[in-house]
Amino acid sequence: LYFDSVQSASALVSRVHDRAELSLLKRALSIQRRDNFGCDALIDSCGENGACCDTHDICYRMNGCTASSWWSPFATFTCNECNMNAIGCIAQSNPGPSSCCADGTCGIPRPLRAKVKR
Repeated sequence: LYFDSVQSASALVSRVHDRAELSLLKRALSIQRRDNFGCDALIDSCGENGACCDTHDICYRMNGCTASSWWSPFATFTCNECNMNAIGCIAQSNPGPSSCCADGTCGIPRPLRAKVKR
C-alpha cells in the first residue's frame, strides 16, 4: 500500500467498517518500530504462516535489515532476499504459528541488540 500522505491513509481507515479489517489496516499503517516478536504487518502471528515471520526476523537481524528495505530503492540484495523469502514462505508453505504464540511474547518489541545464534 502506498499513500501520498498520512491524511489519505487516515481517510481510508475511516471508510473501513469491519472491525477485523480495521484492526489489520491500522496495524499495517501504523508508524511504529517494526521489530516486535511475531508478525509486524498483516500476517497473523498465531496462524498457519506465523513462523514465516520468525524466519524473516532472524534474517533481518543477521543481515542488519530494517522495514525500510520493503520500499527503499537502496536496500541491499540480502535484505531484499529476506523479504522475498518471507513472501515465498507465506505463499507456498504453512509452517505453523510463530514461536511468540507459545512464549506469550507476540507484539512485544524485541531488544534493540538481540543476539542471533548462528
